[in-house]
Amino acid sequence: LVLLHGFPSSSKDWRKEEKGFGLIVPDMLAYGGTSKPLDSPSIVARDIIDILDHEKVQKAIFIGHDW
Repeated sequence: LVLLHGFPSSSKDWRKEEKGFGLIVPDMLAYGGTSKPLDSPSIVARDIIDILDHEKVQKAIFIGHDW
């Protein structure tokens, strides 16, 4: 599962859900401790794809809020 937080929060929103599960819970760009690039959906999508590639995830279910 990939859990995505909404505006204006961070991955901390999911801290209780992630215990005991194999989850990917990133801070979205411009939130938490991440860099602050220009707000572009393609940059955000590429960032998530890069994370999944790095973790060698071939299939994922996404859960998000406020998107």
